[in-house]
Amino acid sequence: MVDIKKILALWVLLCCLAFSQENALALKGLPSYESSPARMLQPAFGFRFESSGGGRQFIYGASGEFGKGTLRSGFVYDFSVMDSLYRKSYSELQLGYGIYGIWAGVGYGVSMEWIPGGDLWVRHRFKAGSLFEWRQMYLAGLLDGWFDDLKQTGFVVGGGAKVGENFDLFFQWNGGFLDLGAGVKMGCVYFSTVYQFPGFGTELSLGVFWKDWTMDLFYGFNNESFHRIGGRVSKRFGKKTIL
Repeated sequence: MVDIKKILALWVLLCCLAFSQENALALKGLPSYESSPARMLQPAFGFRFESSGGGRQFIYGASGEFGKGTLRSGFVYDFSVMDSLYRKSYSELQLGYGIYGIWAGVGYGVSMEWIPGGDLWVRHRFKAGSLFEWRQMYLAGLLDGWFDDLKQTGFVVGGGAKVGENFDLFFQWNGGFLDLGAGVKMGCVYFSTVYQFPGFGTELSLGVFWKDWTMDLFYGFNNESFHRIGGRVSKRFGKKTIL
């Protein structure tokens, strides 16, 4: 008889030799620029650092979530620097609620871009997400766009599943790209990876857990023309609010 768990383990470890994009529709996790506001509450706070463009662009970020019961709120703040030519600040607030395995959430963001000593551009962003979870499987969707250009509203649909206690699988599609991802937990270490098609994009993430702390490093590229590397540090707060 075929051992499904061994096959999954082999596939996940092979994936980890390549590299992954973020799961925007994840069931849990700190909020980010890409993430849906419809997800389960897991109070935490974290910092992120990222470098791309051959070391010419840097992103410094912080995010957190808190709440009570099935009511969840979160925030995102990213600050981007590219040489001495460009700066960008992005702030976002999220609010979500879940009941009977169904979650819904909305988000509002403000993006400010400027050239030091020059012009400033401000844009306002919106998000609306939903998620349905059943027996460690879920389906989710996200709409996001800018109030000044509603014709460019985008979407992401996808889903995932938890296989046993140590494996996670997910997929997501935005009408142009398909992401296929997997993760495996071994003791206090977690590996995850995602492939993106068409073209080829991939990224590896390696995380280490210690009590309520998590530290992970990631490296990825897209079509061999865009590379990024960075890390995150976060702390969970159990079921309690951090306020």
